[in-house]
Amino acid sequence: MGSDAQRVADVYSRQARGYADTWSPVIRPVTLRVLEALPWTGVNQVLDVGTGTGALLPDIRCYAPSASVVGVDRSPGMLTVAGRPWRSWTLPPSGSGISVWMSR
Repeated sequence: MGSDAQRVADVYSRQARGYADTWSPVIRPVTLRVLEALPWTGVNQVLDVGTGTGALLPDIRCYAPSASVVGVDRSPGMLTVAGRPWRSWTLPPSGSGISVWMSR
């Protein structure tokens, strides 16, 4: 049996499409206000921790069009929903199960 964190990640992976369709639209408007308030001038790297289904990645790309953008999430199923053009890989150390998406 896995850790509590892994069990939660597994649930989010299985429910990723529903999360993207139902919950992301609720969270996104509030989070956009946070993005609007950040100082984006000269940003060349962005790390979105807990990126989920990547709903904010296109917005981040608009604010920092020349930056390398990396989204990290414990649930690979969430990142699968994020889809292309993002490249993905899973970090292997100690079986962390943390998945990463990156765009240039």
